[in-house]
Amino acid sequence: MPVYTVTNGIRRVAPYYHLHKPPVKQRWCGRTAPEVLVSELGQNAQAVARGVDAHDVYLTRNNGRSGGPVPLKGPVLYSTPLAPHDAIHNRQHVHEPAITWEPETTVADWPTSTLGGAGQRPRVMACNIAVLYETADIIVACKPAGLPTHPSGTYRYNTLLEIVAHTLGATVWPCHRLDKATLGVVVLAKTKRFCAAMMDVFRLKTLLRKTYLARVMGRFLHGDCVFQCPLISANSSGAGYLNVPAHVSTESCTQFRCVAYLDNSNESIMECRPMSGKMHQIRIHLALLGHPITNDAYYNGTDALSRAKNDIERMLYAGVFSDFPGFARPRRIGEDVESYPLLILLLTYVTEEIQTKLKALAFCRKTRDLGLVTGRCGECLLPLYAETSDHGIYLHALSLEWLQNAPVPDLHTGIVFAFSFVSGCPKWYPADSRSSPSVDLL
Repeated sequence: MPVYTVTNGIRRVAPYYHLHKPPVKQRWCGRTAPEVLVSELGQNAQAVARGVDAHDVYLTRNNGRSGGPVPLKGPVLYSTPLAPHDAIHNRQHVHEPAITWEPETTVADWPTSTLGGAGQRPRVMACNIAVLYETADIIVACKPAGLPTHPSGTYRYNTLLEIVAHTLGATVWPCHRLDKATLGVVVLAKTKRFCAAMMDVFRLKTLLRKTYLARVMGRFLHGDCVFQCPLISANSSGAGYLNVPAHVSTESCTQFRCVAYLDNSNESIMECRPMSGKMHQIRIHLALLGHPITNDAYYNGTDALSRAKNDIERMLYAGVFSDFPGFARPRRIGEDVESYPLLILLLTYVTEEIQTKLKALAFCRKTRDLGLVTGRCGECLLPLYAETSDHGIYLHALSLEWLQNAPVPDLHTGIVFAFSFVSGCPKWYPADSRSSPSVDLL
């Protein structure tokens, strides 16, 4: 692991080199490796030229085939079109973003977690990550808010997976994902076998119960309810796009219960149980119900970029709700569900105005990012950005429970028994409401 420091609640990783090896995609064929690195992967042209000269950028051919891989290095890369079974090797200077480092380390009053009837008390690792349960096959951690679960994009060593692996001195695998902004329970496997078994468990959604706590704006007056609505999200990256497939599932469903109302701040504490596990599901559903998570800048932001993004999403939902009004309101638990198609074609609702707004959104993002540039790295020539604080949001993955008492059937191993992995309440949860979540959870 590269050198890292923790200062004033910020965890920083020193710049390091990492070898990226993307396999060649079909649309890249016929173009050169340097061209693809610049136009498709956002690399600086001058830095790529340096890499070609230093053999930090090169090509291997016939990967996975007889006689391969065959390395190809130097100026010949500028005249060699990419082909199937090629792989680009790019040893890159990485500037990993800093993260807020505020792990939950006061665990003495947290509940006991169980696996197969055996209980364990929570503890804190040397890296300050809270551990709820650990065996030779599994380690269940409480991920801090603002920390990515696993390497992705510009994050590698500032991730839960790498921090835990480094502390254990062993490889671990994620059995599921949890949003970077969200705090709470994450299951990591110490063996590939156990990871495969746990991933099968997570696919059996009807027998796996996930419970979250959220702190939202306003008094929640819908009672105990179920909200089913497709998930739509706009993304400001690149040229601006919708972060959903062309055919959107309508089965995203979340149960909500108000635990407490905070009169002084006009906020509600919510217990949320997703019946499906889609990206940002709870955050989007709460925003659509008029009670966004208080500090969720992505769906409740006040800056120009967030407002432009949310405006596009509101326009799309207006079209969906016009055709399918049942998606616009929550229903009581046990209430009959209106019959709607399992998929809807999102392009039906993408008007010319929305397309124009997506382009404007991308321009707004580029303008904002340019304002954050503080200089360029003298080694890789990439722009250096000002640090921005990300303390996560008021959303906490409180518990994961497998509701069967016998070993999980028909899996790769048969070693996963009934479990209940439960963390404590987060710091933002009011002390006088700490006994309010469901008794069967705490």
